[in-house]
Amino acid sequence: MRYRDSSGIFNGDSWARGDMRLKRTGDSLHRLLADELADAIKQGRLPAGSSMPSLRECAAQRHLSLNTVTAAYRLLEDRGLIMARPQSGFYVCSALAEPEFSSRHIAKNGMGAVQSDLMTLVLAARQMPGMLDLAFAGPSGERFYPGNRLAKLTGSVLRRRSEWVASYAMPPGSPLLREQIATRARRLGIEVSAECIVLTHGAMEALNLALRVVARPGDRVGVEAPSYFNLYPLLSALGLKAIEIPTHPRHGLDIDAVEALLLEKRVATIVAIPRFTTRWAVPCRSMQNADSPG
Repeated sequence: MRYRDSSGIFNGDSWARGDMRLKRTGDSLHRLLADELADAIKQGRLPAGSSMPSLRECAAQRHLSLNTVTAAYRLLEDRGLIMARPQSGFYVCSALAEPEFSSRHIAKNGMGAVQSDLMTLVLAARQMPGMLDLAFAGPSGERFYPGNRLAKLTGSVLRRRSEWVASYAMPPGSPLLREQIATRARRLGIEVSAECIVLTHGAMEALNLALRVVARPGDRVGVEAPSYFNLYPLLSALGLKAIEIPTHPRHGLDIDAVEALLLEKRVATIVAIPRFTTRWAVPCRSMQNADSPG
C-alpha cells in the first residue's frame, strides 16, 4: 500500500513547528524528525505496511538535507518502526504486542546459596537507572572508557573491510591482533611472542581455559579474600573448591599464607590479581616483590 500525505505529516508547516522546538531543546534535526515520524506511526497516521516517502522526497518536503533524513530513517530502523526493502524503499513495520513479564523474586535458600543470592542482588542493582557501577572495571561514561572513539574506529575499519563482519577467527585468535598485542606488551617490558597469546571472549573464558589446564575436578584453588564475585560460580561449575587467602588493601595477598599453601601442596593453583585489583584499586606490593616459594 502506497502512503499518501493526507495528514499533513510531511508538509513544511509541520516541520516549522518542529524547528521552533529544536531551538528550545537543542536536539538535533534528525532526532526531531525521527520523533515526529515515530509519533505518527504509533498514532496510526502512518499505518503498518504503508510505504514511507523516499529519502529525497522527505528531504524536499521538509527542506532538510538528505543526510539529515537518512539519519532519521536509520534511527527509526533502529527502533524497529520502519524497515528497508531492496529496490522498493522504506515501509512501516507491523506493531508487535508487548510481552508480559511476571514479577520475579529472589528465592530464600539456605546458607549454601548466600553467594549466589548476593550475586543476583548485585547484578539486579546494575540495571537501576542512574546507577554508577564502581564494582565494574569499566564504569559508564566517556571519561572512563573511550566508547565513542572505539565506535568511530570500528566503523572506519568495517567500511574498508566489510568482509570481516561475516568471517571467523579460529583459535587461538587473529594472528594480526595477537602480533599487535605482543608488540605492545614488549614495549611494557613483557617478553612474549604472538604464539604464546590466546584470544578469549573476556576474562572469564580466559580463567575457564586456564583452570582446566592446571586443575582437575575436586582440586582446591587459592583465591583472594575478597575475590572477584564471578569466580566462585566458575569454580563450582568446574568442580573445584575455593580456599580463601587473607589480603590487605595496601600489601595484597598474605605471602606467608601463600607459601604455606604451596609447600603443603594444598592447592593446585592460585587465582590472584597482583596489579591494580578491582577490589582495592591499588597495586599489591607484596605480590609484585615476592619471590616464588617453589
